[in-house]
Amino acid sequence: MRPMRWIVMVALLSLSLLLVACGGNEYDAGTVEKNLRASQVGKVGGLPLGKATCPKDVTLTEGFTFECTLLIDGTPAPYTVTLTNVKADMVHFEAEPAKAIIPSASVVKYVTDNLNPSLARRLKTDVTCGEEKLFIVDPGTKIGCIVTIDGQQNQVSLVVKNTQGLVQIEK
Repeated sequence: MRPMRWIVMVALLSLSLLLVACGGNEYDAGTVEKNLRASQVGKVGGLPLGKATCPKDVTLTEGFTFECTLLIDGTPAPYTVTLTNVKADMVHFEAEPAKAIIPSASVVKYVTDNLNPSLARRLKTDVTCGEEKLFIVDPGTKIGCIVTIDGQQNQVSLVVKNTQGLVQIEK
């Protein structure tokens, strides 16, 4: 079965965001937090976004990298932020997930979509992948799902391939 890329959040695309500086080039954690949160609207399977937090004491240095956290459905998700264009009037930054951020509904859909077509058509087919609404995991992590077909349970194991949320069913 072929792997599927989850269009989940910045996990798929690194973001180039604008850090507006007032009165010269100064780092503004509030602006980074606001832009990081705004960039994730609609990208995490409809899960609610909470507050973003970034360090307050960052010195503007080209290529400087630091970590911010965004609450997604109450779960802290780490993002790696890199400053760019620091000598210009408007500083930019790129943000990407430090871990794969995958809504469990997307994992269930992936498993369901990859069932044998004759099995998928049965009326009593169910896929569950645990209690979590969101997986925030490192590449290499395995996610277990239970596929129930006509009362028979089968274990399916997926492996997370990268921080962009690429998963693949293990054979």
